Amino acid sequence: MTEQEALFFLAQAGLLSAQKFKLLLNGAVSFERLLVDPQSYRSAFPDLMTEEWLERLKTARAATTVEQLQQKCALQSITILTILDADYPSALKEIHDPPPVLYIKGKFLEADQAAIAVVGARAASSYGLKTAHQFASKLAEAGITVVSGMARGIDTEAHHGALNVRGRTIAVLGSGLDVIYPRENKKLFAKIAASGVVVSEFPLGTPPLAFHFPVRNRLIAGLSMGVLVVEAHQRSGSLITASCAIDEGREVYAVPGRIDSFGSQGTHELIRQGARLVVSPEDLLSDLRSILREQLRTWTVREDKPVIQIQHTAHLSESEKEIIQLLEANPSTAHEIEEKLAPGSLRMITEMELKGLIHRRSDGRYERASRFVDVES
Repeated sequence: MTEQEALFFLAQAGLLSAQKFKLLLNGAVSFERLLVDPQSYRSAFPDLMTEEWLERLKTARAATTVEQLQQKCALQSITILTILDADYPSALKEIHDPPPVLYIKGKFLEADQAAIAVVGARAASSYGLKTAHQFASKLAEAGITVVSGMARGIDTEAHHGALNVRGRTIAVLGSGLDVIYPRENKKLFAKIAASGVVVSEFPLGTPPLAFHFPVRNRLIAGLSMGVLVVEAHQRSGSLITASCAIDEGREVYAVPGRIDSFGSQGTHELIRQGARLVVSPEDLLSDLRSILREQLRTWTVREDKPVIQIQHTAHLSESEKEIIQLLEANPSTAHEIEEKLAPGSLRMITEMELKGLIHRRSDGRYERASRFVDVES
């Protein structure tokens, strides 16, 4: 048995929360040994390994095996990722209490590091729903992954907004992946799993209990560069997500609403506390470009000429070269580029714009950036 398998078994049995995992990890525990011989660690962790905990472990081991649990997940096309795996999202490793195990439908991509959470009220107004859809659509069109919680209201509309433009979206659940909640989002669940990611830290079979949702909100914030709160009352769970974002050093954005609207009280309070006010997707994208540009910065100053070399052409991917060649011959809109090349070019266009390889003109067409310099090998 591997360390990863032992972690998975303990998590599925409900015996290993994020806090307990951190405690054991700091104590240099072998999870394989812990599973097989828990008594060897009892003196070191008496508060964790109580009689009740040991009895629950004994019962779990008598009821099933790691192989049976793995097969159960495989039959439902559920992937298991432990924090010890290389594919575990790097953004989640940075948060204070990363979940030791993730249950996943779909697949995380490297591009998902450029993600924004769009959250808000379940009982949203028509204004809130329209705004969430608009922001999510524009973010997804720009190649930004939209993260939300698949709850009723704003969350659901955010996912739909991303999917409607064939963008990436991630749903973080407050239940096991085999317990879809709310039930009316069964089709939405399937669509997200097919083109994005549905993820939970809760074991299979876990019901959507009320206290699970504040816990999962830290993952929504953790997977994102920032959190956009579209509509929220003063006690909304969305404010917990915003608080988690602040704790983890992420940006918080808020959309203002009517001053007499109950559903705007939470967002207005966030703005008073320093959240960035945004009134259009362009506001948010402008801010994100500056953040991403710092992360993707690759240029160096040429000593012989007062220009900036963004990248050597030999270092471009084949897709980037194709887009550069197309734009040299004929400046084009994003949709024209996608039609002439291949589906999925929209994300590449955004990444190239952030790198400074191309830029968008006032007429909406893209052209090769004038500051992009070819240098011979």
